[in-house]
Amino acid sequence: GIAFLQAENLQLAIVHFEKVIALRPDHYRAHNNLGVVFLRTTQYQKARQQFQEALRIKPTYSDAEVNLTLTQELIQPQ
Repeated sequence: GIAFLQAENLQLAIVHFEKVIALRPDHYRAHNNLGVVFLRTTQYQKARQQFQEALRIKPTYSDAEVNLTLTQELIQPQ
Protein backbone atom coordinates (compact mmCIF):
# COMPACT_ATOMS: atom_id res chain seq x y z
CA GLY A 1 0.00 0.00 0.00
CA ILE A 2 2.79 2.44 0.87
CA ALA A 3 4.38 2.02 -2.57
CA PHE A 4 1.09 2.87 -4.26
CA LEU A 5 0.57 5.84 -1.95
CA GLN A 6 4.04 7.18 -2.72
CA ALA A 7 3.46 6.63 -6.45
CA GLU A 8 0.15 8.52 -6.16
CA ASN A 9 -1.76 5.42 -7.31
CA LEU A 10 -4.38 6.14 -4.70
CA GLN A 11 -7.07 3.68 -5.80
CA LEU A 12 -4.65 0.75 -5.55
CA ALA A 13 -3.39 2.10 -2.23
CA ILE A 14 -6.97 2.00 -0.90
CA VAL A 15 -7.39 -1.61 -2.05
CA HIS A 16 -4.14 -2.72 -0.43
CA PHE A 17 -4.67 -0.91 2.89
CA GLU A 18 -8.21 -2.31 3.08
CA LYS A 19 -6.80 -5.83 2.56
CA VAL A 20 -4.30 -5.30 5.38
CA ILE A 21 -7.07 -4.08 7.68
CA ALA A 22 -9.28 -7.04 6.76
CA LEU A 23 -6.46 -9.39 7.78
CA ARG A 24 -5.30 -7.37 10.78
CA PRO A 25 -8.02 -5.01 12.05
CA ASP A 26 -5.69 -3.81 14.83
CA HIS A 27 -3.03 -2.55 12.39
CA TYR A 28 -3.11 1.10 13.45
CA ARG A 29 -0.60 2.21 10.82
CA ALA A 30 -2.75 0.75 8.02
CA HIS A 31 -5.74 2.68 9.38
CA ASN A 32 -3.66 5.86 9.44
CA ASN A 33 -2.30 5.27 5.94
CA LEU A 34 -5.78 4.57 4.58
CA GLY A 35 -6.88 7.80 6.23
CA VAL A 36 -4.08 9.64 4.43
CA VAL A 37 -5.30 8.27 1.10
CA PHE A 38 -8.85 9.34 1.90
CA LEU A 39 -7.53 12.76 2.91
CA ARG A 40 -5.69 13.12 -0.41
CA THR A 41 -8.87 12.18 -2.29
CA THR A 42 -10.95 14.68 -0.25
CA GLN A 43 -12.99 11.93 1.42
CA TYR A 44 -12.71 13.71 4.75
CA GLN A 45 -15.35 11.77 6.69
CA LYS A 46 -13.75 8.45 5.76
CA ALA A 47 -10.32 9.88 6.60
CA ARG A 48 -11.54 10.98 10.02
CA GLN A 49 -12.95 7.52 10.74
CA GLN A 50 -9.63 5.87 9.90
CA PHE A 51 -7.60 8.28 12.04
CA GLN A 52 -10.02 7.80 14.93
CA GLU A 53 -9.71 4.03 14.61
CA ALA A 54 -5.91 4.25 14.58
CA LEU A 55 -6.08 6.28 17.79
CA ARG A 56 -8.58 3.89 19.36
CA ILE A 57 -6.07 1.09 18.78
CA LYS A 58 -3.00 3.11 19.80
CA PRO A 59 -3.97 6.32 21.63
CA THR A 60 -0.39 7.65 21.64
CA TYR A 61 0.10 7.43 17.85
CA SER A 62 1.06 11.03 17.09
CA ASP A 63 0.84 10.73 13.28
CA ALA A 64 -2.85 9.88 13.55
CA GLU A 65 -3.38 12.72 16.05
CA VAL A 66 -1.88 15.25 13.64
CA ASN A 67 -3.83 13.84 10.70
CA LEU A 68 -7.08 13.85 12.65
CA THR A 69 -6.58 17.49 13.66
CA LEU A 70 -5.90 18.47 10.05
CA THR A 71 -8.96 16.57 8.86
CA GLN A 72 -11.18 18.16 11.51
CA GLU A 73 -10.02 21.59 10.36
CA LEU A 74 -10.87 20.73 6.75
CA ILE A 75 -14.32 19.45 7.73
CA GLN A 76 -15.11 22.39 10.04
CA PRO A 77 -12.87 25.37 9.29
CA GLN A 78 -12.41 27.69 12.27
